[in-house]
Amino acid sequence: MAEGRYNVDELRMELVALFDREEDKRAASLLINWFDQMARHKRIRQEDYNRLQEVFRSREEVHTMLVTTIERHEQAFYEKGREEGRSINQTKVALGMIRHGFPLDQIAEVLELSVAAVEEIIARATTAQASDDNTPG
Repeated sequence: MAEGRYNVDELRMELVALFDREEDKRAASLLINWFDQMARHKRIRQEDYNRLQEVFRSREEVHTMLVTTIERHEQAFYEKGREEGRSINQTKVALGMIRHGFPLDQIAEVLELSVAAVEEIIARATTAQASDDNTPG
């Protein structure tokens, strides 16, 4: 359930229920802290490893931590998608302007990027296009 797509509300309810049911609060806390670190960093960094030892004292503490973690994860996912969308749009605009003969400095000004960044966008798009052209279909 923690891998791939998951129902956020169901996941939160299950982890809180686990904390409620589990007599060994330390074991439940370790699992919940592991989930928190994986959601934040997609791995557990050495400096965060000590946080895994935290033992939650109440159901409310577990619920609050899970809500915060899931909200942070969703926000990061949203931001990543937004950035990828912006990159796709910049590529389309840059390539369109190149096809219409605009110089790199004007493209950079329109996109509010450096000329080097525009050159990089064009190089990536050219490489991707060449790769697509060579893929057997």
